[in-house]
Amino acid sequence: DDAVIDARFADDPHFEALRQCSLLILPIRQRGRTQAVLILENHLVRGAFTPTRIGAATLLCGQLAISIENARVYQSLEDKVAERTETLTSANATLENLGAIGREITGHLDAQAVFSTLNRHVHSLLDVTHFAIYLLDHASHTLVSALTVEAGQSLPVRSIALDHPTANLARCVRERMEIIIALDPVRDLTDPNLIAGTLPTLSLMFAPLMAGGRLLGAITVQSTQIQAYGEREAAIFRTLCAYGAIALANGEAYRAAEQALKASEALKSAIMDHATVALITSDANGNVVEFNPAAVAMFGHSRQQVLGRPFSQVIMPQRLRAGHDEGMLRVQHGQEPTILGKRTSLSALRSNGQEFPIEMLLWRTEVDDKVFYT
Repeated sequence: DDAVIDARFADDPHFEALRQCSLLILPIRQRGRTQAVLILENHLVRGAFTPTRIGAATLLCGQLAISIENARVYQSLEDKVAERTETLTSANATLENLGAIGREITGHLDAQAVFSTLNRHVHSLLDVTHFAIYLLDHASHTLVSALTVEAGQSLPVRSIALDHPTANLARCVRERMEIIIALDPVRDLTDPNLIAGTLPTLSLMFAPLMAGGRLLGAITVQSTQIQAYGEREAAIFRTLCAYGAIALANGEAYRAAEQALKASEALKSAIMDHATVALITSDANGNVVEFNPAAVAMFGHSRQQVLGRPFSQVIMPQRLRAGHDEGMLRVQHGQEPTILGKRTSLSALRSNGQEFPIEMLLWRTEVDDKVFYT
């Protein structure tokens, strides 16, 4: 809560000149290993890092771990440029594609949308005959399939006990490690894990879904081709799994925050006042009802100046207001907003007339049968 008076930092000259310092140090871990450390300091107040902020920082560490891993994959490819120019060109394109895919996946807050997006992209990036996502049921100590697709067909829901002696999905979750298997079609004539009615596969990858050190489930991709998965495919699969885990964790956090908002108006006020991003809430008519301190700092309006005013007149340039107002009219007549739950880039307007680019994420909340958009 305050490193200045913490005995562990008594001999650290960094803290001698400070009056107070809230300190948060978190490891950035990937595949069970610490890759780096995130250090956050707040010199304004003691105890700045609440459980909610620590949770947000932990998710950030998960995203940083992915970025570090991607950078190392990219660097490894750069080291081989002389002898693998054609392969490197393909790999660079794949990394750029993965970045765009990652933004799409993590932009979803609904689990089914995350599953559908993963299913679509995994088939475009890898040779996949069988793709499955399993979620961990802590109460029954089992993995339950949330999506299973084989040769373009959906398969029934299936559960696997975590203590199953031969199931690779259970093992990868128990040991928190990825598993890559290449079967020999001559030597490995029988597979004890083959599900009746499914196709025999020869190349298999399994990985746990983890976000902030918390297990969410597991993913597997399998191919009928021999040696279908090498280092490049493993890196792509690992990255997709990480993006999926972050998206699912974000969705859970969003739903938890929404429930807390309904249960406690005080909690809503705390989130609005202390969020580090600009949060603006409007009612069903598009009039501003909340404008947090971060929004005040970003747009230059005081909260009192904007409450009750149309959202479009507060932050949008003149040329964009008509389109927004027309969209609000369509929403009032029952049409769902097309940008709901999606990150959107647009131009915004400060109180001094300066335009600047922002990225906006819109979500809908119902409180006491009233609709709000944030």
